[in-house]
Amino acid sequence: QPGCAGSSGGAGGSGGDSHGLSRGSVRLRTGDITVGSGGLADLDLGEDWDRSTQRPNPSRSAPSGAGGNADMAAANWAIVLFTYSNQNHASIAQEAARRVRALGPDFLSVRTHPVKKGSIVLFGSYLDNEDPAAKTDLARLRSLVNNGRRVFPKVMLTYVEPEPDLQSMSPFNLLMVRQSYPTAQQLFTLDVAVWSTFDNPDLKYASLKKKAEAYCRELRAAGYEAYFHHNNAAKISNVTVGIFGSNAINPKSGIYSPEVIKLLRSFPARLNNGQILLLPVDRIHPNRGTRPQAPALVEVPE
Repeated sequence: QPGCAGSSGGAGGSGGDSHGLSRGSVRLRTGDITVGSGGLADLDLGEDWDRSTQRPNPSRSAPSGAGGNADMAAANWAIVLFTYSNQNHASIAQEAARRVRALGPDFLSVRTHPVKKGSIVLFGSYLDNEDPAAKTDLARLRSLVNNGRRVFPKVMLTYVEPEPDLQSMSPFNLLMVRQSYPTAQQLFTLDVAVWSTFDNPDLKYASLKKKAEAYCRELRAAGYEAYFHHNNAAKISNVTVGIFGSNAINPKSGIYSPEVIKLLRSFPARLNNGQILLLPVDRIHPNRGTRPQAPALVEVPE
């Protein structure tokens, strides 16, 4: 277990021509589909759709006024059709994806994606959660009915984190930490700073990410083992310090270990977009003064 090293989560982009669900193009016959916990169990697959690849690329169309591949590289939103968390989730999800793709060409973008506790089946690719094509496809997927029941009962739009390229990733990226501790079940780090747009349209997340990375390098230069972590879906970047094992916090009392407490003396306040965030000492009686928000232990992502 590591000790203290701190002294050192379609079909088209917006505008353009979407390859989403065509009106009237999906024809479901009685008996084609059985909707259950996983859905589509009785659908005749016909040819093997996965003969060439397990993860076909979804169709993507350029957003209005854009035509470069850089825009398409940012199309990381998709619609979740099914989720699986049982023991054989990967193979079950792949089977469900094959059956959905067999419905016709409108569903060729369907693929599977691993998540922390299982697998999900995805439809389409969209630039963001406000993409008009996503809203259109959500409505049409929800409207598909067979034998009086929805074919896709719980569709939702989600951000799909691209699989990290560890070879090109910065060693200061928090996602790299578990490569050094492959057998550790629990790893913690101290969250000392956050940068985010907080839904402020005047703030640009790309700029905030650079500021987070700059602060991480500043802490490294001062002798701290600092890391940055970007949550692109939420537009939040964190900077953390130190790596700790499962003994960093008492599970019953919630008291931090002496190593964590020692590190907290160097970081008495958490930064919020570069400034100390002051919280009311008493929310009911705000006139009783303020206190800085304290850093807290967070789990290192897998």
